[in-house]
Amino acid sequence: MALLRNSTDKLKFAHTIRHLGDVYVQLRDWSRAEPCFREALDIYRNQPESRRLDFANAIRGYAVLKDMSGKQDESRELWAEAGLLYEAEGIQAGVEECRRRTAQPR
Repeated sequence: MALLRNSTDKLKFAHTIRHLGDVYVQLRDWSRAEPCFREALDIYRNQPESRRLDFANAIRGYAVLKDMSGKQDESRELWAEAGLLYEAEGIQAGVEECRRRTAQPR
């Protein structure tokens, strides 16, 4: 991980750290997952060459974390943001999932 963190390829690092966050979510290790998503999202937001789909997937992962850790208000905002990006990319399955997740009663 340290090699990627110091690499000039910030987007590759963001992609990797986002997947690490996904693993921590599966392990229900919220305290380790959250910093992974925050760091990945910070990189995606600040790199002009970021791909929208990668950004949407990172937001989606963070929304899943927020849902699973009981922070539904925060997750709704993330689902809505990811939905806009999926829509811009024409990823209908992503749009539908985000709409379902924002419409669910909590």
